[in-house]
This record gives sequence, structure tokens and C-alpha cells, in this order.
Amino acid sequence: MPGDAGRRIIKPSLPARVAPSADIVLPDGERFAFAQHLTHEYGMPTADWGAVSAWVNSRSSAQLQATAWSACERAWLEHLLCALSPEYRLDEDGDSVMLSSLEPNVARAALEYMNKTERHIKRNGTYFRPGEVEARG
Repeated sequence: MPGDAGRRIIKPSLPARVAPSADIVLPDGERFAFAQHLTHEYGMPTADWGAVSAWVNSRSSAQLQATAWSACERAWLEHLLCALSPEYRLDEDGDSVMLSSLEPNVARAALEYMNKTERHIKRNGTYFRPGEVEARG
């Protein structure tokens, strides 16, 4: 474009990618070979969520089940991240994890919104206040 001669566009450096989790290890020492339950379709990892669910549901407590499920979700996102272009990254805040190519400030705002919405749902039992759904049509 005219007037842009000599202007350089500098991309921020992205953090080096770490190898995705092959195994899930819970605090009680239980291990799940997550990578063995992945297939790749069109270059993208697909988890065998039936096998994941069976393993998660076999944990002895609701807390261990929640931890196991979160660890499997995280492992899948790590594998997916490695299959995507370098502009993608995992951002986290609280319980929220987001795989995106959003600018860091936009990703941060989205994660804050996700966490705020989750707190509202936990506190009120629903996102919508009574009457809002009907009013929206």
C-alpha cells in the first residue's frame, strides 16, 4: 500500500510448544494411556471419548472423576494444538481453557467472561433469569 514502504510488521514470538501428554496420571497414581486412545483424521487428533468416559467413570470418587475428565480434555487440547498452525495457543484462567488464535488481550477477555458466566451459573443455577428466555423468543 502507498506510504507503507519500509514498514515492518513484527509478529510477537510465540512460546515453544511442549510435547502433548501421552499418559494421564491422577493424584492417586492411576494412569491412563491417553495417546493410545487417539486417532488422526485429516491430520487432527480425535479421542476415543467412549474409552475416556469408561476410564473416568471407573474412578472411585466424584472428585477423581472430575480431575480425570479435566486432564483428558487438557491432553486432547494439547494434541490438537500441536496439529494446528503456530498462531494457535492454549490460554487458561481458573477452570477455563481456550484453544484459539485470538490476540492475547481478546483471549484474556473471553476467558474472564467464561469464568464470570460459570460463577453466575453455579450461583444461580442457570444463566438466564426467569422470564428472559421467553422474552427472547
